[in-house]
Amino acid sequence: MGFGLYQRKDLGAIDQIRSVEVRIDNQPTKRLQGKIVHINQFVDEANRNIEVLVECDNKDRLLKPGMYVNTQFEQLAAASIFIPAKAVLQFNDKSFVWVQLAPHTFMRRYVQTGVTENEQIQIIQGLSNGEQIIGEGAFYLLASN
Repeated sequence: MGFGLYQRKDLGAIDQIRSVEVRIDNQPTKRLQGKIVHINQFVDEANRNIEVLVECDNKDRLLKPGMYVNTQFEQLAAASIFIPAKAVLQFNDKSFVWVQLAPHTFMRRYVQTGVTENEQIQIIQGLSNGEQIIGEGAFYLLASN
């Protein structure tokens, strides 16, 4: 067993990880396959990382305690919806967007978000492709509800 560090911003995608490839610097041709068995509950405040425990076969005893390795997380291919990050609003501890039902008619829809990249945020659950949302100025609708 070993552990790796996973950035907090990418934690939403960890459920989609299928396998972990472990590479050892002093054995460049050796690659071990592993799987995630535990995700730490605490974020390291200094670097905003989370420890991830990976289990892999070490029958050749290539892995040693305290050894540094490189890991490659293999994710399941999935179509993702990315929307402008400023379109996502917060209510208590939930994220939501305004979905257009008809001209000038909008509904609050709670969503589960994933990674944020280039001012875009991944929507994991709660929104379908092709649905129209308010991308900018969504907070103005809060005053009308």
